[in-house]
Amino acid sequence: MQRRGGTLVGLVVGTSLLVACSDAGGEAEGPSSSPSSSSSSVSPGPGGGESSSAPVVPVLPEAARGDDDAAALAFVEHWVELVNYAAFSGDVSQIRRVTRAQCEVCESLYSSMDGRPLSSADGAWSTSGLTTRAPAPADPVAADVVVTGDIDISGSASSPFGSLALGLARENEEWSVAWLLTEQY
Repeated sequence: MQRRGGTLVGLVVGTSLLVACSDAGGEAEGPSSSPSSSSSSVSPGPGGGESSSAPVVPVLPEAARGDDDAAALAFVEHWVELVNYAAFSGDVSQIRRVTRAQCEVCESLYSSMDGRPLSSADGAWSTSGLTTRAPAPADPVAADVVVTGDIDISGSASSPFGSLALGLARENEEWSVAWLLTEQY
């Protein structure tokens, strides 16, 4: 099976700046409710190779259920776990549940993973330096909070690999991704 670690990285972070999500068409669709299941994130096996067990759907942590900045940061960590789960399982249904329909960059990322799991832990995402800021008029789509930070990608020669900005919206007591921007360093 051909490895796609570089494909995932290239699609999301490989350009200087990706276009953010558009708000064309009016009212944004919110996420559907996502059921909780057993907690685990996709992780490499010993020596950085594949894990012997199948990826397990990450569960939204209790810390991400609030409406403050700490909950927003915990939600972004959960979203990154869902990115890794989708990349290594090929199942994008869980991550689509926490993403607004108008996020075109998100949909491009998810479509690249749909039904095409990676065969190696190279390319797994992690984050560092996450912070929150208030939304700004220049942001691509209205959001309740914006989370920014660095993306680290296993197997990448540079660390951090790039930056990440997510616009989060809160509706019906749940966070969702309204827009995504990335930049490669």
